[in-house]
Amino acid sequence: MHFKLVRTAVATAAVGGAAALVVGALQAAALAGPPNIVHVPCNVTTLSTVISDATTGETIILAPGCTYVLTAALPDVGVQLTITGKHSSLQRSYAGATPVFTILEVTAAGHLTVNNVNFYNGGGADTVDSGALFNDGGVLNVNGGTFKGNNDGDYAGSIYNTGALRVTGARFTNNDTYYGGGIYNDGQATVIGSQFDHNIATDDYGGAIYNEYNLTVIHSEFSSNSSDEYGGAIYNDDSLTVTRSAFQHNIGEYGGAIYGSEAMVLNDSEFINNQAYEGGAVDNDSGLTAHGDLFSHNIATYGGGLYVGDPASVEHSTFSYNQASTQGGGIYNDDETLGIGNSTIDRNSAPGGGGGIYNNSAGIVSLTHTKIYKNKPDNCEPLGTITGCIS
Repeated sequence: MHFKLVRTAVATAAVGGAAALVVGALQAAALAGPPNIVHVPCNVTTLSTVISDATTGETIILAPGCTYVLTAALPDVGVQLTITGKHSSLQRSYAGATPVFTILEVTAAGHLTVNNVNFYNGGGADTVDSGALFNDGGVLNVNGGTFKGNNDGDYAGSIYNTGALRVTGARFTNNDTYYGGGIYNDGQATVIGSQFDHNIATDDYGGAIYNEYNLTVIHSEFSSNSSDEYGGAIYNDDSLTVTRSAFQHNIGEYGGAIYGSEAMVLNDSEFINNQAYEGGAVDNDSGLTAHGDLFSHNIATYGGGLYVGDPASVEHSTFSYNQASTQGGGIYNDDETLGIGNSTIDRNSAPGGGGGIYNNSAGIVSLTHTKIYKNKPDNCEPLGTITGCIS
């Protein structure tokens, strides 16, 4: 791409004579920059051409502060390519007649890195893939940037991944779809140091993220996301690990912050002021390991902090000031095996009983070096079903 641009400039300059040839060549070389780096002016047609003609290893630099207003999707990326912005944005036009489309797609052969590029208003109702980015079996790295106002009539408000996805330091805000308001993952995905706020799953699952394969979340924040049913922030349908992340003010019917229909691991994370019918913070329906987590001021009908619907292990965690309008202010254990060690369960409330823990029917709760105190109206119910808990 670099050499083609230079050759074009030289050929044009040659029409004006030898002097113009030299000046034109120097100007072209200065504008093009180092080999394999192409600076794109604030022009959508030029950007589309450059992406279409890109060769492996190329870097495209977007015009600083430019908003590229699109009326059609950009060309697919099928090579190794980097697109870098400086407060630059790719925006599907807000004009009423604009067709629905995914802003940018990575094919199975593609390897795309996007640095500090914003994606706005991608998709539209009933798009085929996702709102902003569709990684169709390739490799997609997203570093920085804001994803805002993207939507899809079915899956993935902003990013749909079926390949390898890594998101670092990005923000997802006010995106919506039926499944996965921010991200729908059906591949290998890692999210680090990112923020998800005010994303919505308008029909069912995963206000911020729907995970259907393998997802790791590290040092990220989820606030004010919502789902009409499962997982106000995250819906997990395969393998999920969350480490040192924070969930606040998320709302869902089952799992205000997270609903897990498959195994999940929570490490050193905070769940504060989330709300649901079952599991104000977390609803576990298929295996949970929690270590070093804080559950505080969450609200639900059953299980203000945690609803246990499948065997779970909780270690070095704290449940404080959670509320259930019926039973299980801190934890509701629904006929399962629950092990709690080196933890604190205090000042939770549930007017129907089990302010700290409600152990339903045939459930088995084992306590090891765990403090349960000052819960209302009592610490544990039914009385005598949890060895070591004094109501």
